[in-house]
Amino acid sequence: MNVLGPKHIILFPVHVWGHTRPMSTLAARLVQLGSITVTFFVAAKLFERVKAEIARDVETDVQHARLANIRFVVIEQGDNPFDPEVLEQSFMSVWSALLDGRAITYTSMNGTEFQWELSTSPPDVIVIDIFGAGLFRTFYEQRRSWTLPRPLKIYSWLPVTTSCALVLWQQNMIPIAEAMVARESMTFDDAAHDLMWTPKGKVITTPCLPPLYDYELHPQAMPLPPKYSGSLFVQTGWILENTDGAITFDAADYHPTATTAMRDWFGQTSRPFCYAGPLVPPSAGQGCSSPDTTSEPATKFLDDMLARGGKNSVVYVSFGSMLWPSDPAKLDAVLDVLMSRRIPIVMSQPPASTRLLDDTRRKLAEYESAFCADWIPQQAVLNHPAVGWCLTHGGHNSVLECVLAGVPMIVWPIVMDQPPNAVHLVDNLDVAYELVEVRHGSGLSTIYRTGKTPNGSINAVKAEIGDVLDRAFGKDGEEKRARLKARKTTLEGAWKEDGAARRDVLQLLERI
Repeated sequence: MNVLGPKHIILFPVHVWGHTRPMSTLAARLVQLGSITVTFFVAAKLFERVKAEIARDVETDVQHARLANIRFVVIEQGDNPFDPEVLEQSFMSVWSALLDGRAITYTSMNGTEFQWELSTSPPDVIVIDIFGAGLFRTFYEQRRSWTLPRPLKIYSWLPVTTSCALVLWQQNMIPIAEAMVARESMTFDDAAHDLMWTPKGKVITTPCLPPLYDYELHPQAMPLPPKYSGSLFVQTGWILENTDGAITFDAADYHPTATTAMRDWFGQTSRPFCYAGPLVPPSAGQGCSSPDTTSEPATKFLDDMLARGGKNSVVYVSFGSMLWPSDPAKLDAVLDVLMSRRIPIVMSQPPASTRLLDDTRRKLAEYESAFCADWIPQQAVLNHPAVGWCLTHGGHNSVLECVLAGVPMIVWPIVMDQPPNAVHLVDNLDVAYELVEVRHGSGLSTIYRTGKTPNGSINAVKAEIGDVLDRAFGKDGEEKRARLKARKTTLEGAWKEDGAARRDVLQLLERI
């Protein structure tokens, strides 16, 4: 089934790999659905990785030829991954030139450069990352004053599990923050920070999760400056209230109750909400024409561990590219228990902003069954038969990749969609364990659904991870693995001919 008539779609993710990677796969799949042109505004530091990720998603020469319909406009991104201001300004300088009737240069997949003018190739829709709040507001407020060849829709890119949006962003918090400013003589950023990050002990209820205390959504201390609360996080409810539609990399069948609730929410105003996920390229050996060539060192290590310890013997440890656990001593304690039990470890190194204890680095370096690197090819690692468990923050890219690889999880959630994911994986699906003794700050208060209060000591952390490992490598863990495989089978069909994601995306395109 192809889309009738040509469409031109602009994609704008912020300069974070977890937001950009699935949008890369979306671009590859959009151009396979018909006469679709995608103009991808990409941060310079991610450009080559984006092209490689797109190439990994195609399987035939015909599909590869369609990638010529993807055009890249490379823009600067600044140095702070939490601040999209430079990226947005770089985009607007290009957009202003287009509005002035000037041609701008774009690059194709093979590196050939071409010229683009709005008059010859006007876009039908721009998809803006929900954390590109400044750019969304500019388009929302100014688009009707621009002279465009045809009306332009603004859609939002939601790079989180959608239960997170139901918990955090279903209300526009900006009027509340403004009232706090007027009433308490505080800055807007401070008011937004208080609203978004300061727990009050309130019970949060949603249609898709058991009740939670608000501090359970922040189980780790988050030292983000208030300016980001004002410019980004408090804006998301307003964005979802005013966007023309939304696309998420979440999968409709990952959390069906949340899917129904999101569609009901947007359906009240007759706006589309599209579940395009899972947006994960085929793994090596499943027909992918461009396998991940960075995987050789990790694969060699895993081959050795498979020969030594057998299937499912390795624990993969990764907390994403931005935010790692707040207390390095607790991470040291967890790794200590893994190494004391002679469990092989593959671990991505934390970002420069995160501190590992010197003793942790030394122990990892001396442990012969550990493979650590700055960059781990996560999908290749998860699909290796030696890998049995993933110790993860529960970010949604990682969760969906674990599900598709059939690898159950030990979840150490930090922020945003990670705590809701942990609850869904543990309580709703029973395919994971959640660590609670590793919580930090206000997160160490009583857990609503169990009534228990974490101790939070290093001894408690070691006891908890020891108990989890006993169960994970026993009968309970195998039962969780079997349940996860059933969910994997469902999600694998999302992009087949009549799959849920393919159908959703086609319906969205027909509305443009």
